[in-house]
Amino acid sequence: MSIRVPRTVLALLLVSGTALAEVSNPAPVPSAAAPLPGEAPAIQHLRALLGPEIGLRYRSATVLDGAAGDVRLEDVRLRGPGFEMLVRTWTALGQREDGAREWQLDPVTWHGDDGLMLSVRQARLSGLAIRQPAAGQAMDLVGLIGAVRVDHLSLEGAAHGLGEVSIGRLTLEDYGLGRLSRVQLENLAGRWGSEGLGGFNLARAGMDGFDIAALALLQVTGTPAGPARMRGSFLAEAFAMDEAGRSVASAGSLRGESDFEIAADGRITSADRMVLQGLALDGVAAVQELLTELGYQALPGEIALESRFEQQGGRFALPGLAFTLPGFGQITFGFEGDGFDPQAAPEVAAAQMQLLSLMVRYRDDGLLPRLFAMLARQGRMTVPAFRAQIIAQLAALLEGPALRPLLTPAKLFLSGQVQELEVAARPPEPLELAAFEDPGLDSVEAVLARLGLAATAR
Repeated sequence: MSIRVPRTVLALLLVSGTALAEVSNPAPVPSAAAPLPGEAPAIQHLRALLGPEIGLRYRSATVLDGAAGDVRLEDVRLRGPGFEMLVRTWTALGQREDGAREWQLDPVTWHGDDGLMLSVRQARLSGLAIRQPAAGQAMDLVGLIGAVRVDHLSLEGAAHGLGEVSIGRLTLEDYGLGRLSRVQLENLAGRWGSEGLGGFNLARAGMDGFDIAALALLQVTGTPAGPARMRGSFLAEAFAMDEAGRSVASAGSLRGESDFEIAADGRITSADRMVLQGLALDGVAAVQELLTELGYQALPGEIALESRFEQQGGRFALPGLAFTLPGFGQITFGFEGDGFDPQAAPEVAAAQMQLLSLMVRYRDDGLLPRLFAMLARQGRMTVPAFRAQIIAQLAALLEGPALRPLLTPAKLFLSGQVQELEVAARPPEPLELAAFEDPGLDSVEAVLARLGLAATAR
């Protein structure tokens, strides 16, 4: 189905991610949206670029250079399907029917018929080109994504609603199919919680090396636009979250890389790596109370993630998702499966997926002795007695041939003789996740036997 959209407005908003500095109402504008008598060619070109579905009105126009297509419009109102956009001053330089050398918009507000309100104090766009559809055809969302090219876009003083989310500055360079784009964001801030008592801010973020247009088309249509190879990176620094003025969580940096390839036959492969450093989660009162009881002063941490995906066969692997808490321990998850379809609904994707392997590994760095001491103290027991009780309860739980191999490694770990315990499931043959709903698997033992469970103590 073809969706009629405001071409140039969506171009401005789409390539920037979102136009988020509230402005006052413009002066009254003429009611006629049709071309005015004697209207400058540059304005006629702008109307042609906007398309018939967008009404353009303005209070006054000044031709800066007729030969060059330079014009300035004051108190502009655009009205299209489901939205209205107001611009105090719109300077178009080198305006053509298929684009412009530069646009300067100061300031901009967007009002959606659904209640959405976005505003930007200052917008700058250069190197705009929009490939027009064939005669008699409307521009739909898919066509717009692939038709727009922008050399540089910058938004300053952007806000959503009445300031629920704001951005100090957002820039985009080299947007368009086949181009590797760069995005930079500064001073993202907002409120959260039902009463807006919580706040968050991010000092800066960016990404480089991704064909954003190609990825957007893939997301919207599920079909690649053509072969592509990207090796991009992303970075976010200095994130903080608070509630009623009290710090809740913070992070120093998030860094990542992604290798993404679309082959000539449309098959996709990707490999991603990410590290979140400087994570602190000690601002919640309940967490702080538990830390104090355990003898800790803070909860620092790091998260590392590595994943791979091959569309052929739907092979998805998560070699490692590791949560490292110095002085506490490290817990790592691993997974590998076949038949994963990223375009399918989650419940459908889960039903089609086959489990190849699953792993959970924990290496203690001081948490377990503190935890056992706290629980023994609460139970009015000695630590050795508490350990013995836990091991006895575990032995009763791990009955049966499928679970018995887990018992000895678990005993070694819980008794403090080793610091690391790994539990892995390696089915003898690929196991469909939907098989767990098989009526024949009417016992835990039957399920576990198909998982191929094993444990290792180190």
